[in-house]
Amino acid sequence: PTCPGNSPLRFGGVLRSTAGTVSSRPWGTGQPIFILPHHLRKNPFKRGGAVIIVWFGTAKNCGGSSVPCPGRVTETQVSSACPIEDEFSQCNATCPRYSDNTTKFSKESNSSSNLLLTWRDWDVTVDRGIGPITGYLLRHGKLGEPSTDIQKGLSLHHLFTDLIDKQWYSFEVIGMTGTSTVGGGLCDGSASFKVLHFAGCEEPSRKPVKPIRVYLGGTSQTSLEFRWYKAPPCNIVNYSLVSDNRIIKTEILVCTPTSSIGLNNLTVCTEYEFQLQFVNTIGAGPKGFAKGTTNSDTLTGIPVDVDVSQVNSTSATVSWGKVTCVQSKNDNVIGYRYRLTSDGNGVREDTTKELKVELNSLTPNSKYKFKVKAMTSSKEGGPFTDDIVFDTPE
Repeated sequence: PTCPGNSPLRFGGVLRSTAGTVSSRPWGTGQPIFILPHHLRKNPFKRGGAVIIVWFGTAKNCGGSSVPCPGRVTETQVSSACPIEDEFSQCNATCPRYSDNTTKFSKESNSSSNLLLTWRDWDVTVDRGIGPITGYLLRHGKLGEPSTDIQKGLSLHHLFTDLIDKQWYSFEVIGMTGTSTVGGGLCDGSASFKVLHFAGCEEPSRKPVKPIRVYLGGTSQTSLEFRWYKAPPCNIVNYSLVSDNRIIKTEILVCTPTSSIGLNNLTVCTEYEFQLQFVNTIGAGPKGFAKGTTNSDTLTGIPVDVDVSQVNSTSATVSWGKVTCVQSKNDNVIGYRYRLTSDGNGVREDTTKELKVELNSLTPNSKYKFKVKAMTSSKEGGPFTDDIVFDTPE
């Protein structure tokens, strides 16, 4: 709201009126009154930053007009900033969203072939954002298969029939608004949640337990096999494969009769972590973990991160990283063989079980070359590293 002669407020933030009663009646409470221009959405919205919320604490009469006008303006900061890499329209705090700590739906089923799904209306008093919801879209289908949409209007329930026994289904309730957001998108779909249902199974009373055992079953140069004890009845299996703190693959195994999986097209001589959890209609249980390293395409892997330190005129220390990958799962690394040369002549060659070696009795003002390789229990050695060159001072 503006008064005659007042300039519109120009500030880079999302502004909402949140307080104040004017002439004994609320005005604008919970309604957006200013939208950040789209071209400013990346500044100053940095990760971990804040959105400035401005409200009008007092009002004054505008020449007899009943339109309230801003008097004193105060500011506060809230932690609802949009990460810079995300589209601002996807994290607009004014879009309606269900609160996470509230009951959103109920299920009733008197046979494995039918299900009555009932959900509550989005409620401005307990949920987040600004409404209203103008209708609901119900998206459903067998888990892992294409889904079907049903327009429900403002209806808050739906009866499903002809469900298949021992089949997993996914239902998603989506609130529709048609309201524009900061950045020009729509709030449609922001108030949504998903429901899992397993036809023919009783509703569980709690989430699944942690897998009893998850372990590595087999290895090759580009594949790993992981195994686990069978999931409890009416559960599905969800797994992720992680390497170097990055999720390489994630998948839900629906109604799988086996308790193992082979993962292919992996990188040679690379360590992976397999994370597994059981899921029922209430949610996912704790994860079980197992690690595995793909085999080397040579006899064994090559030591990495070879480093020369503490160099003086007669000594030096050389260290390297542990080798974990071998050509066969029945083999293992038992030590490291190193070679030291100077001017093309052999100075020292020996084997150690450590990840470093102290080189003593060196000649001052000389150039040395060092290389190392891993040795396995089959007595076969992998390839040497490239020469690491260092000089001793005078």
